[in-house]
Amino acid sequence: MTAEVSSCAVGGGISVWVVIPVYNNAKTIHRTARGALRTGLPVIVVDDGSSDGSAGFVDGLPVTCIRHNRNRGKGAAILTGALQARKSGATHLVVIDADGQFECSDLPIFMAAIVDSPHTIFCGYRDFTGSGAPRSSVFGRAFSNFWVRVIGGIHVDDSQCGLRAYPIGTLLELGVRARRFDFEVEVLVRAGWAGICVASIPVRVDYSPPEGRTTSFRPFIDNARITWTYTRLFLRNFVPWPHRRISDPGGKGSVDEREKSFALLRRLLQEHRTPGELAAAVAVGLFLATLPLIGVHSIAIVYAATVLRLNRALAFAVSHLCAPPVVPALCLEAGYFLRNGRWLTEASIELLWLQAGQRFFDYLLGTLVVAPFLALLGALVTLFLARAIACSGEACERSHHGRNINATYGTELGIGIFKLIIKTLGLRAAYSCLLAVVPFYLLCRPAIRQSMRPYLAHRFPGRSRFSYYLLSGRWLWEFGETLVDQAALEIRGNDFFVVEAERSDELEEILARNQGTIFLMTHMGRWMLASSFLEMSDKALHLLMHNDGAAPSGLLSASNRRTGAVHHIDPDGLFGGLLEARAALLRGDYVGMMGDRAWGGRTVCATFLGGVVRVPESPFRLAAAGDAGLIALIVEKVRHRYFRVRWKEIIPGGDRSGPEDSVGSLAMSYMDFVENATKKSPFAWFNHSDFWEESKPERQRGRGE
Repeated sequence: MTAEVSSCAVGGGISVWVVIPVYNNAKTIHRTARGALRTGLPVIVVDDGSSDGSAGFVDGLPVTCIRHNRNRGKGAAILTGALQARKSGATHLVVIDADGQFECSDLPIFMAAIVDSPHTIFCGYRDFTGSGAPRSSVFGRAFSNFWVRVIGGIHVDDSQCGLRAYPIGTLLELGVRARRFDFEVEVLVRAGWAGICVASIPVRVDYSPPEGRTTSFRPFIDNARITWTYTRLFLRNFVPWPHRRISDPGGKGSVDEREKSFALLRRLLQEHRTPGELAAAVAVGLFLATLPLIGVHSIAIVYAATVLRLNRALAFAVSHLCAPPVVPALCLEAGYFLRNGRWLTEASIELLWLQAGQRFFDYLLGTLVVAPFLALLGALVTLFLARAIACSGEACERSHHGRNINATYGTELGIGIFKLIIKTLGLRAAYSCLLAVVPFYLLCRPAIRQSMRPYLAHRFPGRSRFSYYLLSGRWLWEFGETLVDQAALEIRGNDFFVVEAERSDELEEILARNQGTIFLMTHMGRWMLASSFLEMSDKALHLLMHNDGAAPSGLLSASNRRTGAVHHIDPDGLFGGLLEARAALLRGDYVGMMGDRAWGGRTVCATFLGGVVRVPESPFRLAAAGDAGLIALIVEKVRHRYFRVRWKEIIPGGDRSGPEDSVGSLAMSYMDFVENATKKSPFAWFNHSDFWEESKPERQRGRGE
């Protein structure tokens, strides 16, 4: 039964319809439908299999009436009305119960709210003051609100109100399974999971029992259904599968399709991923995992992360760091110390078994100390590492425009925290902190992976996409260790690491010559440690590098203890700093330069890992102009705190290179040395620019060459 109605557009492409689900409300449906029509909105009445002829009471009214052959539930009736409204061109619908409890004069308030925020779900907030509401309704609302907040992570003032407004596209895309009264709570939970805003609008309600008003809510059966729905949704939170997210509410295809493989893990980790949220998730996971919540640790962690809207995957993952025996033993020791003023240093049957009750009390007492300590420590470490790698990721994105990924390594606060960890817990503890963030940034920072893809594709050609993921992870771990080593170098100095040069006697003999020398370094390995082996000489070291906050800073700060000075030459200065560098070489000093990136100026072609690259000519020309030698060097890690300097003399002192082909052969010799180094240390390459793309002629013309 359908009457002719016209769509009501309220502006901005928004068209609102009213849907009235009805089941055995013969005495009130006519009054409710007429009240809705007075607002000027089109009305759809969905008769959900009524046995009292409710649909016949809207005959003659300009409404669209749809009838179910059997009772399918209030949720099914709302979805039927939503489908019909969308077919008629509606974008939003306002649902109002047919029992006459709500005032249709409140509908314009929902219309105005829809115009202001079209992607929001609006839920009525019933004012029970003087409404005659039964205590069961008051309690039921509070109970339902609590579980919606716990499971969905959103706050709703009235999760059981029957007067609501939905964006139709969002409603149909949420994937709600419930079809009866439990539909109204599940739609709110899934809206919270999908990132949809849910807002409340105060509405009037009348619970006085006029003649003929009936309710189809069956307390036992429907409460059981609602309880089961909450249980099902609560258990769904423990499944390691991302919830459906709506990126463009109301639009077609707005729900992100579930990807496969690593894309799923990336979406799982992308929930609440700001540095502060990640730090809070780690703190919650470590805190609750340390407490004596025997048998319910996982449930408590996921529950707390959901309520606090934190990254549940990360909170659950870090909780395994508190697994026995280390953390429980720490708690036992801490509690024993607090009670007895000394550490528990013996393990006897009497002490551990016969006094098990006292030891258990020591353990409980210790958890109150260890839990907040581990939570705070984990949060600080995660906050620093997340900010540091986030900054590196932003710099990585700028590297495609010629900027260096090493432009910044984090905030001063983060650096200070990281130094504190190195000082108090040691270098290995700092390395272990990478376990918390390397997988996250491997999956969630595609710009970092993309910056290394050209190198990995040339170094490991023909690998599958899965292999490149694993290779990128291995490289990201190496990069993280490099950041840790740089921080340790800045606070501990060169003496903290053991740096030895291969063929040290030969190198020492070369350095003993009274001549200037250029050290041609590479964005590979721990090049900032290259200065430590120069301590065998009292000559000054001049770094002709861009001071981007990471480049020469480690060398400068770590070399303050040397007898020779370390100076920085700005390559953006007069003639690119070459005149100042030449003067230093003529005085017999050392000059450090980078040879694997051209910041402008003339370049020469060379081959590297099967492709053509362009190498700056300035180091080779400068060696000739300064009558200096040129030594290429790379610092590679051998084991913990032990490094080896690999070097190659490209130009002996006093050998002036002049012809163009001679510069090309020197560049080729340098790149052969670098290529051999990448074969031995394939994950220590940290030049994040596309070395091969920059060699293309059109790119060179773009720089004016």
